[in-house]
Amino acid sequence: MAMTLSYSHFCCNSFIFMESVMNFFDMIINDPVVLYSFAGLVIVLGICAFYIYYFLKNIHENN
Repeated sequence: MAMTLSYSHFCCNSFIFMESVMNFFDMIINDPVVLYSFAGLVIVLGICAFYIYYFLKNIHENN
């Protein structure tokens, strides 16, 4: 059996995807545990990026 994809099938799947994406962002904004977890991850990744920049800059200056 060959599955044919129609325009309505594509629109329905894209609508379901967009609805799940909006639910995800709604969860991030409204749930304090998720919000603080993402904020903590952003802070940790920012610290990591700073140290990568710092060490590469100092290695380059010492050579």
